[in-house]
Amino acid sequence: MGTLLKISKILLDLDTEELIGVMKTGEKEVNILDLGAKNIVKNKDKLVKMIAYGIVNSEKEPPKDLIKFLNENLTTKEGLKLMTLVVQQMDVSPFLASLASLKGMNLLAKKET
Repeated sequence: MGTLLKISKILLDLDTEELIGVMKTGEKEVNILDLGAKNIVKNKDKLVKMIAYGIVNSEKEPPKDLIKFLNENLTTKEGLKLMTLVVQQMDVSPFLASLASLKGMNLLAKKET
């Protein structure tokens, strides 16, 4: 669960406001090169770190050599494929089901005093 927590923290820290804004408004005229470049600059290191956590799958920090290798060698297409695998492996459904189950057993319900 340590890896899931670390990746989740990075996901919550991604700067995607401009990208989400463009997608929500459905702007017809979007400079995709500009938007892509801005998001790569803002989020590339975070994406590489999430992939490295997924590869290592341990409480330990990923080795700096692995992060450097991924940073210097991954294409955007390869990064997408690897991140897709990491997200599939994260599968938070059982975790959420566990929480719902605990709530159903009233273990998490607040006691009134």
